[in-house]
Amino acid sequence: MSHIRRSNIIQLFFGLILLMCPKEILAKDTLARLLETGYCSFCDLRNIQIGSIADNEMDPHPMDLTETYLVHANFSQADLTKVIFARSYLNGARFVGADLSGADFTGSELELADFSGANLTNTIFSKAYLLHARLSTEQLRAVKLCQTTLPDASISHRDC
Repeated sequence: MSHIRRSNIIQLFFGLILLMCPKEILAKDTLARLLETGYCSFCDLRNIQIGSIADNEMDPHPMDLTETYLVHANFSQADLTKVIFARSYLNGARFVGADLSGADFTGSELELADFSGANLTNTIFSKAYLLHARLSTEQLRAVKLCQTTLPDASISHRDC
């Protein structure tokens, strides 16, 4: 009986930590695991400020998340300016309201990804697979496309 109580107390304790812990700290912990393993399926990285790290004068290199597995990851409202997602798996990922200006998705799979309200100025989608992704016509005008599979299954060579 005391074992059951102890486990309930432990669950309550961790539940309180999750409720009281700022989402930014949880997102940074998730990012640390992603950088270590290259894998983060269904991870929650809402509001993370990766782009501001890339713009840091002390480290001029953008955050490189090349060849990562981020299926169904949530990057809503995140600053992902100039982040490199080349050859990554981002099927079903959410980038709602995110700043992806200058990001590079070369060769990435983005089927069913949601870019609603995202800033895609100068974002690179060369050889990317965007089948059924949610992008507006205006957003598609702002990005760089070359051998890109568009949401309607057509192929764009516009910027090759």
